[in-house]
Amino acid sequence: MKSFQAFVFTAFFLLGSQALASTKLLLIGGGDYPQETLKLMSQWAGGKNSKIMILSWATDDTEYALEHLQESFSELGDEAPKEIVAPPYPGHDDYSKEDFLKALKEVGGVMISGGDQIVLMERLMSEPEFLPALHEAYQRGVVFAGNSAGTAAATQTMLTGNGEFDVVGPDKTEVATGIGFLKDIIVDQHFIARRRQNRLMSVLLTSKERLAFGIDEDCTLAIEDGRKGRVIGPGMAMTFDNREDRNKFVTHLLYPGDTFDMINGIYGSIPKPRH
Repeated sequence: MKSFQAFVFTAFFLLGSQALASTKLLLIGGGDYPQETLKLMSQWAGGKNSKIMILSWATDDTEYALEHLQESFSELGDEAPKEIVAPPYPGHDDYSKEDFLKALKEVGGVMISGGDQIVLMERLMSEPEFLPALHEAYQRGVVFAGNSAGTAAATQTMLTGNGEFDVVGPDKTEVATGIGFLKDIIVDQHFIARRRQNRLMSVLLTSKERLAFGIDEDCTLAIEDGRKGRVIGPGMAMTFDNREDRNKFVTHLLYPGDTFDMINGIYGSIPKPRH
């Protein structure tokens, strides 16, 4: 009887642990892949024994994206992932739906590289199993990282990159459906370098989301459990919050090392140097 009770307790504990697995996102704002970000991804994905998938489906030039990321990961030395896989996109000569779904069950992390987020979502939505499989992996604790287009697609409401950006106003920014790892915020990338404040404020005027993060190049938001996170530099990020009044934006500048709780709107800053 005791052994049966122990078995039941163990099974319950394991099921509960799986259900309560911490979700982890690394959202890069464009540019190169920061070594600190890749190091954290490798650690979260399993350390020296980690297996990581590179999903370069936002572009047709998958070989360049793969080679660039493999080289970047190799610079981690002993902390680099043990294995990297890169399933071909739908429509490629070597594409296999079964191989992709099988690999997704075996990896500890998925890096979605840059390109065109519309192309990325078209390919992810080409098979009905893909998005549910990504969400199942995410809830299971698989680390998901994105850069540029991969970052834009992480939210439910995704900026497509199309619109009128010389003004701020409703319906000036085109949106589409993203992967939906984050459902209550919108993110934009290359934010300060390409002066994208207008389009982010415009979409907040009409979207159901009322909080947005603009992530600059060489900046990463490391987010756990869909709400709390910190900024990895050397770049910075900005937030736009109009939850209290649709036409009034509260903004924050987030520097490397700063922390945030996006649900409660709490931001913690480290002391900034005075010049």
